[in-house]
Amino acid sequence: MFRHFVTTILVVLAVSPSAATAQAVSREAAAALAQILPEGYQTAVVISCNLESGHKNRFVAALVDTNDDLAERVVRLLYLSWNGNGRWTVLDSIEIAGTDPDPSLSPQHLSGISVVKVGSADLLYVYTTWFRGGSGSFHYFQFFKLVAGHLKLVRAFEHERMERGFLCLRNNRIYDAVIACSRVKKVGKAYVYSCYLDTTEYTYDGQSVTAARKERLEERTGNRYLHETYLNSSLRAILQRGGHFVTRQ
Repeated sequence: MFRHFVTTILVVLAVSPSAATAQAVSREAAAALAQILPEGYQTAVVISCNLESGHKNRFVAALVDTNDDLAERVVRLLYLSWNGNGRWTVLDSIEIAGTDPDPSLSPQHLSGISVVKVGSADLLYVYTTWFRGGSGSFHYFQFFKLVAGHLKLVRAFEHERMERGFLCLRNNRIYDAVIACSRVKKVGKAYVYSCYLDTTEYTYDGQSVTAARKERLEERTGNRYLHETYLNSSLRAILQRGGHFVTRQ
């Protein structure tokens, strides 16, 4: 998790989740931003986000609860403009939300944020987590574009803790997987099962993130507990070691 105080704000000039350069903003900018934060929030990170044509000095600030140990407040994004004369302008402000209508399941922890290339364009990628102790957690992977001064969600993915590795970004594409299983036949008193990772490759066409193609990865057979062998897998590692998408005519 990010654990920066508001006086140690970072600007991350990121091209991928794993490649980023950081530099501190001026004390003037940090102090000015601290003055406009909602009550109970601190700044986790600020990234340079000049994704709107014709606009410069645009940033996105990710805000988290000031209580790091027992965070309750939902992760919030501020889309900002810095005029260089000691003043921030808030262009947009949103809370990160998932598909579950229960607001108590909204993420309170920031796990990562960067500007990534998907297809031929850049998107803002935000990875947040819901966690309130114990072994359970829920992971939100969301992609935004910036339009007319607003943050617009274009695609969201969600996974439970043991399937959080089923999403990855690689070669300007998004890959996401789910476990698919079926009973094949009965041998004696037990059934044989067939399972695989039903994997989809996504690209961005300038308007939306769309499915480009699908593939069955890591196909195997086994007993009724076979699906458990996929838990905590890394889709990135599977793709890197040879799992691939076959080009179909």
